[in-house]
Amino acid sequence: MGLISLFRALQRDTSSQMYTSSFFREVCRTQPQKTVNVRKCPDGQYRVVCSYVAPGLSPGVWTSIFLLGVIGQALLLGLLCVCAWQVDTDVTGEVTKELLDQIRRDPLSVDPKQREEYALSWLEGRYMGERWQQARQGQMLALAN
Repeated sequence: MGLISLFRALQRDTSSQMYTSSFFREVCRTQPQKTVNVRKCPDGQYRVVCSYVAPGLSPGVWTSIFLLGVIGQALLLGLLCVCAWQVDTDVTGEVTKELLDQIRRDPLSVDPKQREEYALSWLEGRYMGERWQQARQGQMLALAN
């Protein structure tokens, strides 16, 4: 800060030796100079920006941290995929002829999940329990031989 204040004093003094040079004759004397923040670096020198000092961990520790991060992310992604797969699984049980008859006779006596699956099958065109659906699944071609 002392050098900066000395430079400012020399700028204000028009009779100083600094103004005999052609360069400093054109310097604006009223322009305020910005203060520059300096800090003491770990090596004991004062600088505007200190040089990088590596942390005290060995390369083997950094390699293991990196590998654990990569493996951890892969496991987390796999867990997320398994959870998404479980959300889409069908939770209804096996559809039997008795269940279909009971749905047709008294739908309110059947488990709500089974009723929902039955209604969705009709909306999606799967028609649970219909004979032509079973025939369609049993043969490769729609026409009989």
